[in-house]
Amino acid sequence: MADWTKPFTATYTWWRVPRASYGTYDGPLNDRDFYNMGEETEQVENIVSATLQTNASTETYETGDAQCVGTLDLGTDLLRCKMHVEFEDGTTEEVVLGTYNVSVPVYNVHSTYKDCSAVLDGRLIELQQDMFDTPLVVPKDMNGWAYAAMIVRQRHLTFANDNGPVWKAVGTTMSFGMGVPTDEGGTVLSAYNAIMTQTQGVRAASTDEYGRVHFLAPIDYDSDPVWVFDETNATFLGEAEDEFDTSKICNVVYAVFETSEGTVVGSAIDTDASSPWSIANYGRRKVAAYTYQTNATQEEADAKARTLLNGTRSIVHRVTIKHVWCGARTGDVVELNWPSMGITGNFAIRTQTIEVGSAGCLTTSELRRFERAYRA
Repeated sequence: MADWTKPFTATYTWWRVPRASYGTYDGPLNDRDFYNMGEETEQVENIVSATLQTNASTETYETGDAQCVGTLDLGTDLLRCKMHVEFEDGTTEEVVLGTYNVSVPVYNVHSTYKDCSAVLDGRLIELQQDMFDTPLVVPKDMNGWAYAAMIVRQRHLTFANDNGPVWKAVGTTMSFGMGVPTDEGGTVLSAYNAIMTQTQGVRAASTDEYGRVHFLAPIDYDSDPVWVFDETNATFLGEAEDEFDTSKICNVVYAVFETSEGTVVGSAIDTDASSPWSIANYGRRKVAAYTYQTNATQEEADAKARTLLNGTRSIVHRVTIKHVWCGARTGDVVELNWPSMGITGNFAIRTQTIEVGSAGCLTTSELRRFERAYRA
């Protein structure tokens, strides 16, 4: 494995990846599509620079743009970016940075040539832009993963994982049909995410560098970090943004349980004199309400509201740094050890922007964690 603390130079290549090279498979669940990475068949020579972005807070996860001289016509094939690294001792490393759908909305025509800025999208956009022709019903007590996997495989995408959590049965019947894209289940991707996050306890879909769907367990900030950003190893720049976001903290929470049998409203109010966010200390009410389509007693509703009130007591701590490539990707837990600035601890990478063309693969990463501000 490469030692990314050592100085290196980077060059980049782009490759055509035929969509059909991933193969298709609609049969019973097995591991046939695991590790199916697609085949690079032809080098694309006319891309001069690019910016690649991943964002764990967006549904399609991957986007980017590439600057091209001449035309870029891949048809329906995919485009892959690879980085070729050489360390000072002569050792080398090859890193796949991403695999994308490509569109070119505009060509700039000059006197003797054309150029363009190509729009790059990760493969999840293929699920976001698709809807169900007929309703999909996931019956109660059925294996939710089997239905989610079917959604992906029928659209000729593959999976990155060869193992995962113990797949769980669906607690209540779930129905997905045709609807506007903002409705849950209105798109194929939103249906997949609803099944996986609500019944299987994993994060919303992301894609790996080969364009394969990746399912990940919820972030555990106490897990071993995949990388340590230490101010002594000079892999990140000495300037950063350090942000504490208190916008989600509330001092009044309502939990509303609605069914055809009636409505029960639970409430919780921060009246603690020692709390900086109480109504008295904050100077005003700041209210959040949550609605559930299930029955609850008044005691259960009030307990849920208290839990939700405590849940808002997390301040979002973001640190945005620039660093050379280190192998850590969006969704990974990393450690930031910057004692001179008073910033230490584990964070998860929420967003990442890669400048393709830079000598050290300059990367901007937003690191995020939730810090408990106060417990009511």
